[in-house]
Amino acid sequence: MWSTTILILLACTHTKDTPGDTPGDDSDSSSPGTANSAAFVEQSVPPTANTSEPLTATVTMRNTGTATWSFANGYYLGSDAPQDNFTWGTNRGALSADASIPPGGAATFTLNLTAPATAGDYPMQWRMLQDAVEWFGDSSAPATVAVATGAPAWTTVTEAQLRAWRGSIATTLAPVPCGPRPGAADNAVFTAQYDSSCWTAADRTLARDALRAHGYTHWPIGPLVQNGYHDQYPDSDWLSNPDGFLDNVEELWNNGLYPAIFLLPDTGLCADGSSIDRDCVETTLTPIYTSARFQSLARVVVLAWEPSYSADDWQWGVQWMARVFPNALRYIHFPSGHGAPGRGEEMEPNGPYANEAAMWEPVAPYIHGFLMQSTSTFGGETGDGRTPEDQFVYDLGDFVRRFRDGYAGWPTAGAGGAPIDVVAFEYASYYCNADSSQGSPTDVAARAITWGQLAQGVDGVVGFGDAGP
Repeated sequence: MWSTTILILLACTHTKDTPGDTPGDDSDSSSPGTANSAAFVEQSVPPTANTSEPLTATVTMRNTGTATWSFANGYYLGSDAPQDNFTWGTNRGALSADASIPPGGAATFTLNLTAPATAGDYPMQWRMLQDAVEWFGDSSAPATVAVATGAPAWTTVTEAQLRAWRGSIATTLAPVPCGPRPGAADNAVFTAQYDSSCWTAADRTLARDALRAHGYTHWPIGPLVQNGYHDQYPDSDWLSNPDGFLDNVEELWNNGLYPAIFLLPDTGLCADGSSIDRDCVETTLTPIYTSARFQSLARVVVLAWEPSYSADDWQWGVQWMARVFPNALRYIHFPSGHGAPGRGEEMEPNGPYANEAAMWEPVAPYIHGFLMQSTSTFGGETGDGRTPEDQFVYDLGDFVRRFRDGYAGWPTAGAGGAPIDVVAFEYASYYCNADSSQGSPTDVAARAITWGQLAQGVDGVVGFGDAGP
């Protein structure tokens, strides 16, 4: 007799009907000796939870049939009582892609769940199924979780948690719609498009579960108005319905994720990629951003994605961001290869700034962190004979020593007086999303995790935004 225990790392949403089994039908269509049969072994379910907050349960089922369970053959743990319910934010627990549970083996499913939004006592029960075939075997033991009203997540999260970035812009793969490979298992989950009309509630659950399965916490989103990335997503415009955008932000909070809100479009509304229309920002965006709800939900903000502003626009932009979001952690982000908030031609001998340090000096007091981009390095652009990995580590360390130690005259105090945080924010997403030159999406995603590990090993780097351990 086989005795195999497999740790299941993710929960996913699934809505396919199963022929021969009607919703709510909990009758057992199997028994030991048939192809599909399961026996409940044990479970761990928390007795209490707070409304809309994440919780974890584990359920172990033994294969008492003659068929081998695998993800490829459509075997899942499904929510039961009632069948296929979404009480806990998802209706499926999935086997890992390489899991194989032979007859006699056992599978332990670790379920990443979200408590209901309303307080009360809620049942929880699970049962095995083969997708599009049948539900089968024992249900898990009936459990009841007492859900109480808790403080909103955005009011209890600590500054230390928010500053310890753990994210994945577009390096987590899942079969979500739109994107470069719509519906395919290796499609990129592009977090900035969380508010896209292309994603249903079930798609958003699938995307969240995919990132949470890796332990990621930070979710870049926005801005309010944006063009669909590389024509892979529909354009979005929340100006007339900012509460609709904030509903998505709140949904992320309620599912254990930290939204990082990008504020200004790079092009289009109030910007052309190289300059800021300040009157437009003040008249169109400032009134929205200063609303009470926006202020409470926006705990982390970023000025823009990849603008090429002048030094003067960067200085105005960070001062505006500090004025409008005085209680948020504030960050800036550049295109790959940029080292300072300004343009090269603005430095001596042709410009008014002596060096990069002089450009950083008036910006540093208004920001808490710098989100470094290394896309070109991931793609192979290096110097002094370094490998891409060595160059990545070198560049991160160089920013740290400048901000922390004041090397080359750089400012050592950001907002609040502490050194500016350095985050290894972006390196591989472009190659999962829009450029296949670095290999398959699966290979790029795996390499991105390795780069995140490298970033974590650099003294002074506070986190990563593009996959990691």
